[in-house]
Amino acid sequence: MGVGGVYPPLIQQEGCRCFDRTVLAVLSNGPGRCVVCAIALEGALEKPGFKEEAATDRLRFAAWITIAICGIAVFYGNLRFGRNVLAIGLEDDFFYYAQAANNLALHGLSSFDGVHLTNGYHPLWMLVITGLLKLFGAGGTPGITSVTPFAVALETVQLVLVLAIAFFVYRVVRVFCGTLVSVGIQLLVTSWALVLVRTGMEVGLALAFALALLWFRLRKEFAWTLRSCFLYGLLASAMVLSRLDTMLLVAMLFVLDVVPNAGRGKARLAGCLLFCIGMWPVAVYWGINQAVFHTLMPISGTAKQLRAHHLPSLVALRAFVGYIAAKNSPLLGPAIALTLLALAWIVFGKMRRHPAGGVLVAVLLFPVLHLLVISSLSDWPLWQWYLYPWLLASVAASAVMFAKQEEGSSLTTWADSRIFVLLCGAFLVADAMSVALLSNPRNNLPYVAALEIRGFAQEHPGIYAMGDRAGTVGYLSGRPVVQLEGLMMDRDFLENIRQRRDLLEVLRSYEVRYYISTRAVQDAEGCWKVKEPWQAGEDSPAMSGRICRQPVAVFSHGRFVNDIFDLQAAP
Repeated sequence: MGVGGVYPPLIQQEGCRCFDRTVLAVLSNGPGRCVVCAIALEGALEKPGFKEEAATDRLRFAAWITIAICGIAVFYGNLRFGRNVLAIGLEDDFFYYAQAANNLALHGLSSFDGVHLTNGYHPLWMLVITGLLKLFGAGGTPGITSVTPFAVALETVQLVLVLAIAFFVYRVVRVFCGTLVSVGIQLLVTSWALVLVRTGMEVGLALAFALALLWFRLRKEFAWTLRSCFLYGLLASAMVLSRLDTMLLVAMLFVLDVVPNAGRGKARLAGCLLFCIGMWPVAVYWGINQAVFHTLMPISGTAKQLRAHHLPSLVALRAFVGYIAAKNSPLLGPAIALTLLALAWIVFGKMRRHPAGGVLVAVLLFPVLHLLVISSLSDWPLWQWYLYPWLLASVAASAVMFAKQEEGSSLTTWADSRIFVLLCGAFLVADAMSVALLSNPRNNLPYVAALEIRGFAQEHPGIYAMGDRAGTVGYLSGRPVVQLEGLMMDRDFLENIRQRRDLLEVLRSYEVRYYISTRAVQDAEGCWKVKEPWQAGEDSPAMSGRICRQPVAVFSHGRFVNDIFDLQAAP
């Protein structure tokens, strides 16, 4: 067989070897054999299958070049904005990570305000950000004078995550589908991954580990041994520590895949046990949480789950529906439709008895269960990075719906598949270029407001307090900021919210001088009604108060208005 398997079996003549696609090297023990091999090669080059395979290889290579160029344009194109590079793409919630990581890197303190210990983050992404700030964040105020080294490092990590996601998407889909279909799905999913990873949130790391886990399990070489069960659990733990709500997926994989397939009798018990032992890093994380922070789960999740009951929240569900038509999530609607079709296909189709059927069902059910759980536990709005389970489901759904048939042919012809790849590539390029070219720091209103608040804070020292959009302010201001939503505080602070305490009393107890409101409403008497956290739904408790003094500064940007009140000045 020739190099790469591109030549048909008829070329493999005795005494002849084809080292590449253009050069024929002949080892002959007798006359005439070289002629036979040359004739065989000439016939192979004329066969349509050979030309199609060569064209397929070229399309695969072109797809990777396209992915790389789009990733470079989206991420490194941000560097043209200089000091304001962190205003591009990154969500305000990213700066909760950045500020806590900065305190951890510089002072060894896992804290947002520099005083109170917090675990309000997903641990593995926190370690990544801390490492980057430890290496590149020294020598000035991060985000202002030394932004370039940290920004370049962050953009590099994000680009690597996108490439890893693209790699594993192709590998997973290729287990079931033809090469060109797999390439097309890879291009489409990469365009979605670019948007999610660009937020700076932990979902990029979670997606990379989740897809690596699926490829590890679905590859043809996988066998149910004690070693593979342990590695299965170890990869699952990396995914969970990247984003903790993936524990829902792990639970379904355990029930639908590990338990039925790990073996029989004692072998099954041993396989299940080794899978659980492989998740020892999660147990260590829980132990550290309990010992240091006195809670098993991150405080950010607990802060959003203080509601009085746990029926599905209309606030969360409306936020989810809104993303179906959102311009930054154009693939969500097709992903939902494809996922539902794939579930029906597995239940009623021939794939219901597939050896990997349990894995596919778990991944397809994951976004549905995820949405039901988070909308039941919390009545806060959902943000776009909460959509990441649908990206995973779209990969599994594509594998199901475009799988090869029993005869070995895919659902589409080779010519149709080539058109599909070209269309998917065009979509990726158009999406990436629009993101890269239309990005501008002025569009990031929380960041623009934080820069102006930073100017105020430089001239007004003291402890600050802020609820919504406090991440960017905390990172850029250089002042301690008490996070009034409780997302980056501790258990004691959550008691203030749970008991619905007067906000001004809480601020005094934390020695806050400057309170930055986001949604203060002035009443008929000229006083300001405030509520924290204001994004919590009607079923969740909140602190409230009334401030009868005028703000010392007002920063207005679109629908956002920040009033700064000096609580220690004379009324």
